[in-house]
Amino acid sequence: MNVRVAVRNSGVFDVLMSVLKGAFFVAGLTVLAPIAVAGPSSALAAATQVELPAAPAVSSDRGTAASPLFVARAVGTLARGSDLLSAPVGGSIVTALPSGTRVSIGGKIPIPAGILPRFAYWIRVESPGSVLHGFMQERSVIVTAGVIHRLDLAGHSPAGLLTPNGNSAGDVPSVGSAVTSAAFTSPSMASGSNQVQATLRSTPGAVQWLPNTVTRWMPAIAAAAARHGVDPTLVAIVVLVESGGNPSAVSPSGAVGLMQMMPGTALDIATRRGIAAVPPKGMFNPETNLDFGAWYLADMLRAFGVTDDPGWQRTVETAAAAYNGGPGHVGQHLTTGQPLAAEAVSYRAWVGGMWKERNLASSATLSAWLQAGGQRLVDAARDVTVAY
Repeated sequence: MNVRVAVRNSGVFDVLMSVLKGAFFVAGLTVLAPIAVAGPSSALAAATQVELPAAPAVSSDRGTAASPLFVARAVGTLARGSDLLSAPVGGSIVTALPSGTRVSIGGKIPIPAGILPRFAYWIRVESPGSVLHGFMQERSVIVTAGVIHRLDLAGHSPAGLLTPNGNSAGDVPSVGSAVTSAAFTSPSMASGSNQVQATLRSTPGAVQWLPNTVTRWMPAIAAAAARHGVDPTLVAIVVLVESGGNPSAVSPSGAVGLMQMMPGTALDIATRRGIAAVPPKGMFNPETNLDFGAWYLADMLRAFGVTDDPGWQRTVETAAAAYNGGPGHVGQHLTTGQPLAAEAVSYRAWVGGMWKERNLASSATLSAWLQAGGQRLVDAARDVTVAY
């Protein structure tokens, strides 16, 4: 009796398993068939027609049908070397990009990729002398700031998506307290708005505890900060932590000047700005060093700005870590939990603490920094005679 029941139950089990396998097989064919049959152009149409209960779709049909408007809604870095493609699915290779490449993200497009939903990012990447647009799978990009909405690209030609209207080279979303339909708003990055002038128009001279080795550079600091839209107090704090105010400072790794610019970083900045490269010795010039340093600091603020950040404390701290440890390192930390290097952790604490205490009569963080070795930097800066 028990044997017959076991056999009977086994037969029922086998039938059920066969039915389930058949159902999964049919479902798989249904989901994957568009990928196997469609070419590059029909794949784009299939991708844009998939409806998912994701974030609200953002229309990109401003401009002409052939050339939609690209609005940078987020920024990120590449987690690995990846190809920039001409279409979300089945596109040709526009260019190969190395790991760590900075990209602006205009939105995401659902692509048919099996049972689980996946997305491709519509991105812009700046290369020397040109700006390229294309698509890349989301898993290749470490998003460091911004909110990425699903795009509705119906009616736009694949070619038009590679030559969109919109932001020019160098335009990326700024940090802000809220994400708008166009990009971010930013009271800490200069945009010409009255809000910028009213809310964070502080001057480093108003910080009572800055040493005179830094305050003597106030005119050049204020000029560089205004040129690149950074709060001058933050630039002054970075000058203090980097060099103590010594324009002749050289680190063991080769960083030089007031804001300790690395030669490779300075070359990259010149390329991205479209200006002539500065010889290594030129970075000892205080005005030049502050100009490049303030530009790079503004770039880190844009890349790592966070929303809902009263006083911009988290934004400043994360941007400071990126200024010290590099944007790729901080991007990995934010997305994968990879620990920050000890130096970047300390640097974040010094700059963040002084920023938080900028309006106080004294700074406990400054005192701790001086005791931890900063006093040597300030003393060395006092020994430098400057004609300014």
